[in-house]
Amino acid sequence: MSLKIRRFLYIFFIIIFIITTPLLCLYATGYKIESNFSIKKTGMLILDTKPKGAKIYINGKLQNNFFKKYFTKKNSQITTPAKIKNILPGNYDIRIEYEGYWPWEKKLKINSGQSTFAENIYLFKKNIPLSIINKKFNNIKISNNKKYLVAINKKENILINLNKNNIINYITATSSDLIATSSDLIWSSNDKKIIINNLIFNINDWQNPIMLNNIIGENIKIIKWSDNSDNKILYKIKNSLHIFNLLSREDKILFSEKNFSDYIQKNNLLYIASQSNIESNLIILNIDDNKILKNIKLPNSSYSFINKDHKLINLYDNKYKILYLIDPFSDIKPLHETINNIKQAYWINDSYLIYANDFEIWTIDINNYNRKLLTRLSQKINKIIWHNSNNYIIYSTNKEINAMELDNREKHSITKLAEYNSIQNLSLSSDGNILYFYSKIGNQNGIYKLIIQ
Repeated sequence: MSLKIRRFLYIFFIIIFIITTPLLCLYATGYKIESNFSIKKTGMLILDTKPKGAKIYINGKLQNNFFKKYFTKKNSQITTPAKIKNILPGNYDIRIEYEGYWPWEKKLKINSGQSTFAENIYLFKKNIPLSIINKKFNNIKISNNKKYLVAINKKENILINLNKNNIINYITATSSDLIATSSDLIWSSNDKKIIINNLIFNINDWQNPIMLNNIIGENIKIIKWSDNSDNKILYKIKNSLHIFNLLSREDKILFSEKNFSDYIQKNNLLYIASQSNIESNLIILNIDDNKILKNIKLPNSSYSFINKDHKLINLYDNKYKILYLIDPFSDIKPLHETINNIKQAYWINDSYLIYANDFEIWTIDINNYNRKLLTRLSQKINKIIWHNSNNYIIYSTNKEINAMELDNREKHSITKLAEYNSIQNLSLSSDGNILYFYSKIGNQNGIYKLIIQ
């Protein structure tokens, strides 16, 4: 090699060094040069999904590791969990794909010198529902532990083991005195017994229910389990509230002063929604000595109690569709919050409530009184469920089941999980992996399960 060529190469590499060194330094410190030669501080996108290993698209372009793509034979695709650096500030269309799952899409803003996080992405499986039983039912109810399901119609009461996906007990019309067709299905706290109409069924002795009309009398109403017991029930007869011991057959009157529309028990206290033609009251009664501790005046209407386990009394006005949140022992402000136009409500924690009317889903944080509209639909909502991931709501209409992400950047990402006719009684398994519902698929009415994870 001649001296002239050696000098040329020497100078060339010095020039390359002078040019590339600043560029590499800028890149390493999070800067990029745009097409107009301006220098901008970049941002980072941090993504994680369940399941992991999902492909990432930014503005429709599949993301690859540059060095793996051009200098190795390894798979160069960037998959979740991932940190994608050196992205110029701006709004980007992000799409996540995983084979066999519905894709996730969202527009996210990348800010200069900052990291944008989307780490609670839950991908849902693309599956068709599996039939559990093909029959028409009036009502179904899953136990609190999600292990059992009871379905009733005019001819049968059926108990299904969801873990084994099989019918373990049923009663047919041949024993019509044991058929209960009420819409009220109430599981005991230990899920060993269930009240159906005026019958009490034991999951281990399904064919021999306790017939309350025979042992207590006719015209008993508003039957409920006494707190943490499957051997005591509360019930209303005429204007009296009784407690009945199923083992000893002892019956005791707890309250009989006024007519009432509903009640709940919390430990040794009874909360009773009384009503007359001119007034309504929330009465607090000590069960131990049958003394009234407090009487709170209410707007005159008919009330029922919901969300029994919440720290506040959740009193629902059936006539005007209003939810009153009451701290009954507060001397300053017993009425904590009032929520109008509401059909169903579920607490996520002590302060965060999700609720819906026919066409809207809302959330409210009662600590800061912050209300937020999540979505407005053209179809009537029949059920909302909080998903175990703590970042999704699953809701159903008569024709669809959808999962909605709660991340409110841009718009809420919604995934349609199923589309069938007459969808009702939506429930979620304890691990959040399976949906159960009643529907008509094709020509078959029945109970189905949909594996979503």
